[in-house]
Amino acid sequence: MAFMENKCQAAVTLDLEKAFDLMWTSGTLIKLNEFGINGKMFHWIHNFLNGRKIQVRVGEHTSDTHDLENGCPQGSVLSPILFNVIINTLDDALGDVPNLSLSQFADDSAIWTKHSSPKFALKKIQSALDTVEMWSQLWGFKISTIKTKAIIFSKRKINIGSLPKLTLFGLNIEFSDQITFLGMILDKKLTWGEHIKTLIEKCNKDLNLMRLVSGTTYGADKKILLTLYKALILSKIDYGAQAYNSASKSLLSKLDIIQNKALRIATRAYYSTPINALEVECGIKPLHLRREEIILKYWARSSPLGQALPVNKLIADYGCHTTKRAQKFSPYSVTIRKLLKEHNIEHDIQKPSYMDKWDLVYETPSLILKDKLGKKK
Repeated sequence: MAFMENKCQAAVTLDLEKAFDLMWTSGTLIKLNEFGINGKMFHWIHNFLNGRKIQVRVGEHTSDTHDLENGCPQGSVLSPILFNVIINTLDDALGDVPNLSLSQFADDSAIWTKHSSPKFALKKIQSALDTVEMWSQLWGFKISTIKTKAIIFSKRKINIGSLPKLTLFGLNIEFSDQITFLGMILDKKLTWGEHIKTLIEKCNKDLNLMRLVSGTTYGADKKILLTLYKALILSKIDYGAQAYNSASKSLLSKLDIIQNKALRIATRAYYSTPINALEVECGIKPLHLRREEIILKYWARSSPLGQALPVNKLIADYGCHTTKRAQKFSPYSVTIRKLLKEHNIEHDIQKPSYMDKWDLVYETPSLILKDKLGKKK
């Protein structure tokens, strides 16, 4: 959205060291008590988190036992919920910083803000980092200043050396031309070039595996090879398609080559065989149609959440940013508007109900997307 408004966006990805192992158990219990959890449930969770011991076994030899003061047992279905209880305190701490956005998923966090001037954007980020520093000391989290990276997204050329430094715990944060967040490689101009390059390298390794198990007179048949393609390659291509769909057509066409190679391997077809015929034979959609389907399905799941989801606010504010730059860049908020209009889909989706099971009033679900997003299409 910053590019659409001809602004720059400063962002910092935070790296929490051993987040689950260093989770402050007493702090978690304090937050649970604030949420109104008490009685037997509170004591059960207290016993679940405290009094744990650790011992290492190598063959027939075992080490001495050591008490664990902090940490959350990994592998338990309850552990992610307890971890979210205490990690969400970061959102509460940064709530007092105006015009700042926070993205969190488990122990991966990123903060960002946009402004026409990169200097003002960095001042806002530094204020947020000071708050993050106090938050980490209060709640017992350890942030790695070496792995924490900063980046400025802008279509303009920016001299990083002339900008103020960002510090955390007295150490300078390194500025980078690209960062990795939730498996997505974001470059400073959001071209998605490096992300697609890395994606292609991974997919080529999986293509070699498909070649290995196939052959003209031996090996796996078409059904098995297509299953391998869907599991190993198509799953990687699908991940984050809503975001990197804004890449240039020349970059996206490189992914088409990966699918074309996979279909030729699966069907053992000649190189002169038309791609459209291979897609029909294998029942595989062209990637540009598959990305549209993924975007529409994501919108159908996220739209009922309303303004609580930041991406829905971007879609609602779409009318304020219909510039030529916005149309050329075509991010998610612009693309979904085009698709909804193109396929004549209503904007209102039935909202989910969060009532108790015994108080639920069952309503007829909306099937408006069935004919448009069905698997047979």
